[in-house]
Amino acid sequence: MTISKRMFIALILFVIASTIAYKLRIQNSIVKSEPKTELLNFTPTDLPEKKVFGSCWVNSLASSNPKAWRCTVDHGIYDPCFDIEGIVVVCGVKPGSENKDSFIINLTKPLPTNEQNNDWHPWIMELSNGLRCTKITWAADSLDGEYYFYICDKDEAVVLGNIDTSNPLWEVKVGYRGTTKTDQYDVIKAWR
Repeated sequence: MTISKRMFIALILFVIASTIAYKLRIQNSIVKSEPKTELLNFTPTDLPEKKVFGSCWVNSLASSNPKAWRCTVDHGIYDPCFDIEGIVVVCGVKPGSENKDSFIINLTKPLPTNEQNNDWHPWIMELSNGLRCTKITWAADSLDGEYYFYICDKDEAVVLGNIDTSNPLWEVKVGYRGTTKTDQYDVIKAWR
């Protein structure tokens, strides 16, 4: 009877050890994905009711999206406007917003030849602190001697200098107009 108890205990210990070894092998084989910035091509989904006539003369300065254009209606410039089947473009739209000021341009001239290259620069970035920053299409301004090309939706924040794209998870330096404070944030999502 003593031998049976020893064998039973040995069997239990063997099963426990085998289970632990198996779980460790499974854990070690799981590849942990490195965090990275999610890169998205924006496409308007809800078309506005307001319609106007106008034309587009060049690819967007704000977005590198191949369907984004710089357009004019009367004497106003709108950038970016997004091509819908080459017949109309939609202007005044942004990802995740109500887009109450958006409108469709019925094109009076065909869209020009697309001159966009394959460069990927964002039009809008969502940062790890919740800020949304949008590319400006006018001359760059500066804050404490550093240029900025993006303005953010809160706190008088701007993105200073260039976007650090050297890692899969992009980073930006954020400054605040009226202060000398700066912070470093990850770029969670970027739309073009």
